[in-house]
Amino acid sequence: YDYSEHPYKKMRSGDGLPFAERPIAFPGHAFPFVWPESGAATLYFKVHSKGSVVFPLQILSSEEFGQKRQTFMLLFGLVVGMMLVTVFYNLFVFFRTKEHLFFLFSIFAASVFFLFTTQSGVGFQYFWPNSIAWNEISTLLAVALVSASHFVFSIAFLSLRGLIKRIYQACIGLCFVFIALIPFVPYGDVLLPLLGAAMLFCVLSLLVGSALWFRGYHPARIYTLAWSAFLVGIFVSAGIRFGLVPYNPLTEFSGIMGALATIVVLSSAIADLINKEKQSRIQAQQSAIVNLKKYEELYESSVEGLFETNLSGKLVNANKAFLNYLGYRDVEDLREGTNNRLSNIYLNRRDREKLFARLMTEGRVQDREALLIRKDGSRFWASISMSLQKVDARSERLIEGGLTDITERKLAEDKLKYLATHDPLTDLYNRRYFEQELTTALRESRRNHGIFSMLYMDLDQFKLVNDSCGHSAGDALLTQLSRQMEALLRGRGVIARLGGDEFGVLIPAADKEQALGLANELLDLISAYRFHFEEKTFLVGVSIGLIEVSSAMSSLDNLMNLADAACNKAKQGGRNRVYCHVSSNADIQRRRNELEMITRLNTALDESGFVMFRQRIVNVDNEDATLGFEILLRLKSERNKLLLPNQFLPTAERYDILTKIDAWVVGKTFAWLGKHPEELKKVSFISINVSGSSLSDPQLAPLFQQLFITYSIPYGKICFEFSELDAVRKMEQMLSFVSHFKPLGCLFALDDYGCGFTAYRYLKKLPLDYLKLDCEMLHDLETDDLEYSMVASINQAAASLGIKIIAENIETRSMFNTLAALGIQHFQGNIFSFPEPLPHAPDGQPLSGKRLGEI
Repeated sequence: YDYSEHPYKKMRSGDGLPFAERPIAFPGHAFPFVWPESGAATLYFKVHSKGSVVFPLQILSSEEFGQKRQTFMLLFGLVVGMMLVTVFYNLFVFFRTKEHLFFLFSIFAASVFFLFTTQSGVGFQYFWPNSIAWNEISTLLAVALVSASHFVFSIAFLSLRGLIKRIYQACIGLCFVFIALIPFVPYGDVLLPLLGAAMLFCVLSLLVGSALWFRGYHPARIYTLAWSAFLVGIFVSAGIRFGLVPYNPLTEFSGIMGALATIVVLSSAIADLINKEKQSRIQAQQSAIVNLKKYEELYESSVEGLFETNLSGKLVNANKAFLNYLGYRDVEDLREGTNNRLSNIYLNRRDREKLFARLMTEGRVQDREALLIRKDGSRFWASISMSLQKVDARSERLIEGGLTDITERKLAEDKLKYLATHDPLTDLYNRRYFEQELTTALRESRRNHGIFSMLYMDLDQFKLVNDSCGHSAGDALLTQLSRQMEALLRGRGVIARLGGDEFGVLIPAADKEQALGLANELLDLISAYRFHFEEKTFLVGVSIGLIEVSSAMSSLDNLMNLADAACNKAKQGGRNRVYCHVSSNADIQRRRNELEMITRLNTALDESGFVMFRQRIVNVDNEDATLGFEILLRLKSERNKLLLPNQFLPTAERYDILTKIDAWVVGKTFAWLGKHPEELKKVSFISINVSGSSLSDPQLAPLFQQLFITYSIPYGKICFEFSELDAVRKMEQMLSFVSHFKPLGCLFALDDYGCGFTAYRYLKKLPLDYLKLDCEMLHDLETDDLEYSMVASINQAAASLGIKIIAENIETRSMFNTLAALGIQHFQGNIFSFPEPLPHAPDGQPLSGKRLGEI
């Protein structure tokens, strides 16, 4: 400078100007300066930056500066050139192998190249010298792209799964958030958070790689070492800015050299990883080929008929067993014989349609039975299993399946079913089937208040045939006569052999007059029948008992007894005749009363005609304190009187509505307890009776379970009572019910103990908490030594099983004292408290017409 003319001169440089306006064309910031003759000069620098900047100063001669510029460009060109070679090499390998890992890595390497080209200023100098705005954006964009592409590559290279993969994906999303902010947020406000995040990303990758390396994952070792080199270079480069590391060409290029080392190491690691995976695939393919050969051998030698078709039914393949089942020589013969539609092997096309519909809905069918047709037209039963298969997204969906011939099994099953319902001698229905039909008819009669008739027939003079000619003659007589009776009754009634020479006929929807006409036809048929055997001729007759059945009939046993009695009346009247059973006035009145009671019970369920009571259960040590109480039920009569359970429960049980009543009682009790939880706190338990009939209803346990949940009733506060007779008759059902609620904490009591024939061994089978002694058993306790000994024995047996005894219906103080002396601890009876209505009992909602599960 000529200081005589220019005492001072101002110069500007930096990324805020087009590159051509810089005083010296250099990626960094350099200024020309002529040293004054005086040997001293004062320089002033004003630095303005939108981001974080370190401004080191060096004064170089022209020769030194030129050498530095050449050295910088040489080293930079060498390093970024190697980066570009790595990028193109990986792209080339990707296009050759289609291994996506090479492509992902080339994107990462290209991003790193972009970053250092931008950061060094070379990009501004050679690629966008006049684009100032882009020079700022490019730096931010490069950092974000390097971070995002590094995470994408890492997920694939390390085969990340689960939480770590989701964290990496979140980091990728964060990178794109930064990219989206670049056009709208000032450069400096984005730069520092982005650089901080980038450093954290690098540390995260190093930690993840180290953890996987520690777990023995081989690729993680190379990955960790590569990122270590990158981090070392970055930290050395940063140390120069803070004066922690001396500045020299080596340290100046530490960042880019670390990045280059990372790229080179990872590039070689990818090739090694791909080669190992390729070797694994080759080994897997070889193993698959071996397995395929074994599968083909098994496929052909399988005794199960295996086949493969497309969705339209065209045959793709089938093994020998399949062809043998259908009687074809080979696959082509099968295609030709079925018009290449495997649906043609089904006897009934609807069977195939049902199978196909289920297959398309569920993806597979298992052991479905169907009748198939062989090539020669013969039929056989087959068990068929099929599943939908699809090799890949581009292939056609196929049906793979297998079948076995189950004809012999089906014939055996049909024979067993036939023998289970038919008499082997006459081929008529047997007694078991006949009683099932009668039970069904009785149920329908009660439901619809309809009538039907029954005949009970006993052959006359049959014993004479057996005694004269032997049992073979008797069997022949029964067989011939059965065929004639069956022919006569065809379509008008169900006939069965009940045993020996006894037959039963069920005539549905027939009154007494219609049944009597049919009975006389049978009487005439048998009377006119002549049995010839070994030149002998026999006449037989028949005594027929006729009974008209209505909804008032109590049970199957009662019906059979009445029919047998009517048949005996016919025999007593001279044989070979029909006797019609006529109900007495008492029977008619009893049935009428029962029907009225059924109506009243149904009305009570609809209109809350029941009233619930409770009776206290006390402890021997404190009669005034309530241990618990038992829920009791009363029925309102027409005159507003209360009926006791023994006046209506037998009828309810006979007509199958006892289960509804049990559900009503439990539902109302739980509803009351739900509104008055304080009542539960006063007692140890609340006892509710459940009948044996209810135990057979599969909806009972789920209903009670729902009631516990709905009203928040503690399980341990409820004790279910069963009668002794119900426990014996319904032992299996009771154990099932107990096994459902006992683990939840419910208590169980056996009521009326001693009224039946329960042995001690039943007590061992039942997980009881309480045993309630029947009042009848305690009637003569004070005067009968045997009864006293029995009660003492029961108490001792119960105590050994951990069962507590409750003596109920205690009426006298002396009985109480006697039982207390025996060690009985708990009591219930009128001397302690009479049954009382539930306080604040809810009227409730009518429950009729609802299923148990809806109550």
